Amino acid sequence: GLRRLSRAVRRGDAVSVITAAPDDAWLDGVRALLWRGAQVDAFLLGRGDNGAAFAPVAAALADLGVTHHIVDTFADPGSRLAA
Repeated sequence: GLRRLSRAVRRGDAVSVITAAPDDAWLDGVRALLWRGAQVDAFLLGRGDNGAAFAPVAAALADLGVTHHIVDTFADPGSRLAA
């Protein structure tokens, strides 16, 4: 997972995380990437609830300073990215 990837990442590398998992199990991997100096962006794939399931994870990412986007996979294709 992300923790294993963090061993290969160097300061300044950019990593995009794309997940549909609304739990926070993968946040330790994000922390490891940040500790290594990576720039991390996260794309959270929602399921038609306007990202409500990701609220706790989105808050944790914001606390870490990680840019994140909730992509509602069931939304109108013209408005898929939610702030």
